Amino acid sequence: MLIYSLIVSVNAYLTAGVFYSGFLAHTGMDASQVGLVAAIPFLANLFCIFSADLLGRFRKRKVLLICARFLYHTLNILTVTVLPYVVKDVNARTVSFCAIVFVAGIINALSQPGITELHLSNIPGEIRSDYFAYVQTLGAGVAGAAILLLAFLQDRLAEANPEIFTWIRIIAYVLALLDVVFMALPSEPEYKRTEKVKLSNAFRLPLKNRKYMWSILFVSLWTFTRSFAVANIIDNYLTVTSRVPYIFICAINASYTLFLIFFQRPWKKLIRRTSWFKTFAIAAILHSPTTILYAFTNSVNFIPVMLIVRLTQHVIGVGANVAFANLPYVNMPEENRTDYMSFNYIAQNLSSFIGMSLGTLWIRLIGVNYFTFFGVNITGPQQLLLFQGVLQFLVPLFILLSIKKLE
Repeated sequence: MLIYSLIVSVNAYLTAGVFYSGFLAHTGMDASQVGLVAAIPFLANLFCIFSADLLGRFRKRKVLLICARFLYHTLNILTVTVLPYVVKDVNARTVSFCAIVFVAGIINALSQPGITELHLSNIPGEIRSDYFAYVQTLGAGVAGAAILLLAFLQDRLAEANPEIFTWIRIIAYVLALLDVVFMALPSEPEYKRTEKVKLSNAFRLPLKNRKYMWSILFVSLWTFTRSFAVANIIDNYLTVTSRVPYIFICAINASYTLFLIFFQRPWKKLIRRTSWFKTFAIAAILHSPTTILYAFTNSVNFIPVMLIVRLTQHVIGVGANVAFANLPYVNMPEENRTDYMSFNYIAQNLSSFIGMSLGTLWIRLIGVNYFTFFGVNITGPQQLLLFQGVLQFLVPLFILLSIKKLE
């Protein structure tokens, strides 16, 4: 499971991070089109509502999950990579991108709750905090080393050989095939159910659990908050408008491993002394001013601003990420987990889609307009970061004020 998680971590950078933004921009898309394509998977993930009803009909489902995972990667990585060579018109290409990513997203939505349940059954509750911490530490380290090498090659070769983006995605597809292999290795559990399989259970059972619903409310609010400043739009702004080198962005991201090593222990102690939600809320509030400062990044000051902001966010992010990873499961019952996980996926993906759609719509409406603040021109992507910073203060404050409803 750790090896599977490491592969997933590396591919997350290759297929959904700054390299994905660069690949889409390389195909001729503008910032709003990049944001649109990035938001589509979250809309498709709403189909996870049918996951429990579908998977619940199979007493053994590993083979089905393996096939679904393989098809998802083939569409989402390989087919999308080949598409620009087949469809030449940018608008037609954008529509085709959206269609393929949407179909791949539906396949992922139907299978992912089952994959999560398959793996979660192999992680006992008493070691779960350690497991999430190890996954994030090892994942960041392995992914960071791989991404630094690719970023170096990208900066050196992009102008002379624009096809470097294609080769990066081919590497991602090879890793995706290994992802499928290691995904299938953990033992399949005996699926516990106290309710007959019904589509309505994905809503009925969670809605009856008051503590779980409060948990999902806060998880959804935070998911909306971190999705509003669309990552692909911000990456596009940094690399295209501010001309920040890929190696600089990836080096900062890779350094997160060191912060995990040095800071995860005190954050884990805080979790044990307080709670998952209190620790997360404290970390999230501390995150707010760094995001506001991040909005002032431009081509002149990106080195000092990004170093101050991103490295500070690494310290805070260790606590926020470890805590947030377990928030959906804090008040989740042992029985009928597929239904609860489906509801969790629906809530988080709907929140992400709404957040990214509003962020993308704002970029489309604001266009090239900007305002000047403290001598810095604040364009659309920077405005997204300002609003996100405000939400990062308000949402965790709401959590702290409502903590009794969660514990």
